[in-house]
Formats: sequence, C-alpha cells, structure tokens
Amino acid sequence: KLRGRITNTDGKGVAQSRVTLFKSRDGRNQKYTEVLTDNEGFYTLTAPPARYFVAARHAQYSIPTPQAVWLRANDNEVIADLKLLPAHFIHGKAVTKSGEPVSLTTIAYRKEDGTIYSKATSGRDGKYTLTVPIGEGTLVVTPPARMMAITAPVFPIQVKKKINIDLGDIVLSPL
Repeated sequence: KLRGRITNTDGKGVAQSRVTLFKSRDGRNQKYTEVLTDNEGFYTLTAPPARYFVAARHAQYSIPTPQAVWLRANDNEVIADLKLLPAHFIHGKAVTKSGEPVSLTTIAYRKEDGTIYSKATSGRDGKYTLTVPIGEGTLVVTPPARMMAITAPVFPIQVKKKINIDLGDIVLSPL
C-alpha cells in the first residue's frame, strides 16, 4: 500500500491532483494505476510488491520529478509525498508556410532523462499550451499525418523565471 500527500510550495494540500504509479521498463513508462487526491491532497494506492515511480499532476501546477518507491511484501505502508511546482507555460501556434493554422500537432516537453513532463496538441486555431517546470528540457514536435516540420522538430529549451514563454509559430509543410 502506498499513501501520501500532494502539496504546493506553500505546503497546502492540492485537491483533485492526478497521482500515477508506473514502472519503467525498457526505457518506457508503463502505467500501473492512477487515482485523484481528496480535498486535502491525500491519496492511497494499492499495488503488488515491486519498484515503481509515483508522479503527480494538476493543471494549475508544473509536474515534479517522479519519485522512486519500493513496495515490499512485508511493508504495511510506504509514504510518498510530492510537492507540485509553480506553473510555467510555453505556448505557440502550429501553422503552414502561408500562416494557416494546423490542428493535431503534438508538442511534448521532456527532461534530460527522457521523461515526458507535459504534452499538448494544437487545436483548430493551431494554438497549444504546455505547463512545464523550471529547468532545461527539449521540445519535440510531432506533426499530424502527411505533414512535416520545417523548423527543427526537436530543440532544447531552458525555462527560467519567466512564467509565459511564447515560442511563436512552428511552421509545417505537407509531405
């Protein structure tokens, strides 16, 4: 049994946070189970003995680094508290060379270890917004079917103090 509390940087519980328990196998994350926190930010998960990672997310916060946890057969409870970080937003627009919006373009933010922290898909207006933590990472652009990115599909980005980062246009072209 795994339990804990999801808080913000002020130590207040964050209600309705999504808590995910997953395993990392062959470089991929495999979700085992997921729950929402209660009104005070508390959660409880049950899983068989193994090594897992626990992660928390909420739309108004950035995602902290997943925490490794060992659940052992003889342990009654393992406690894993996580602190959600202040939100920083990366936004922009996927467009064609002529400036027409492109929907269904996926933009993902991943850290150096390859973990994807945030993912967004452009809407009908081509716009997208990612919620990301402070630090260095990489943005990965995956165009919709039969399209390709003219600008680099993978590029490094550093998030510092600025809360809103406008990347401008990601230009796509038909194959």
